[in-house]
Amino acid sequence: MAHACPIAAVRDLTATAAEMNLLDGVTGLVQADFTKLAAIEASAAEIADAADKSVFAATYTVTAPAAIPSTVRVIELNNATVAIEKTIASLVPYANSFVVLRNISASGTAAHTVTITTGTWDGTHKVATLDAPKESLIVWVDSAGNGTVVVNVDTVGLA
Repeated sequence: MAHACPIAAVRDLTATAAEMNLLDGVTGLVQADFTKLAAIEASAAEIADAADKSVFAATYTVTAPAAIPSTVRVIELNNATVAIEKTIASLVPYANSFVVLRNISASGTAAHTVTITTGTWDGTHKVATLDAPKESLIVWVDSAGNGTVVVNVDTVGLA
């Protein structure tokens, strides 16, 4: 038995009658998609962060000392003659994501360093030294802000 209830009588409804009518009679794949969406437990902010390239895929090319924004996930060090020294205050803002350090200098052996004040790259070491072109370090940062080295290309030094 069908029931008729005016939309105006539902207190917490934010959809309009036109929006509700769009859903009337939805079946098949569209209905299955709505069912999947209804099961998502992420907040709107979490979904926005996951979709925001600036949060997880930002690349920061460093040619001189400067602060590293906490939204950056790929840090490229680029200077063939001057050693660049960078500090990351804490890995907590990087939680549940990868951080990549890369020496993109065309030549040179300047010993670029990235030091973590709170946390470690691998459970022990706070300083990563990249002293040759193409050296790279890929680190997974867990929910507590602790790093685990996933890949160390061309032997990035850890101390």
